[in-house]
Amino acid sequence: VDWQVFCALIARAVQAAEDGPGPARSVLAGGQAEEAFLAQALNLVSGPFLAGREPGRYAWLASDGLEYEVEAWVADAAHRLGLLRLADGDPHGAIEAAHMGLRLAYGDELLWRDLLTAAYATGEEDLLREAVDEVCARAALDEAPPQMAPETEALIDELLPSWRSSFA
Repeated sequence: VDWQVFCALIARAVQAAEDGPGPARSVLAGGQAEEAFLAQALNLVSGPFLAGREPGRYAWLASDGLEYEVEAWVADAAHRLGLLRLADGDPHGAIEAAHMGLRLAYGDELLWRDLLTAAYATGEEDLLREAVDEVCARAALDEAPPQMAPETEALIDELLPSWRSSFA
């Protein structure tokens, strides 16, 4: 992630939102600009922050908090983009937004719930089951219970009540 470019694009997205149609959110120019800037920023995200760094390099990050800040900003941007795309009736675009954020913020439960909500909004049960599979695979990586946030589990129960029989 080119952090400075990412931040500049997010600032432009915020400005576009402030200049746009307001809380009612429509597809007028301001909303489209915000969406475009968020997508550009998230396209810079290719994986975990400073992935592939040499051992011992950037050790100062442990005391800085930048790594957590980057993850939070990316997750927030992906969440907002997903909301905008859902509001525009583009659930496939919202799925893409969640995946963009999850490239860096893999453990962010809100993004996983965004993915589930967007998959459900497509009306395609196979796509929803695929999203549930992804969430369950991520949860299986956790070392200690609870493996899945209660909110995420409750959302899956609501959207796909039969999921437990598939994973038993």
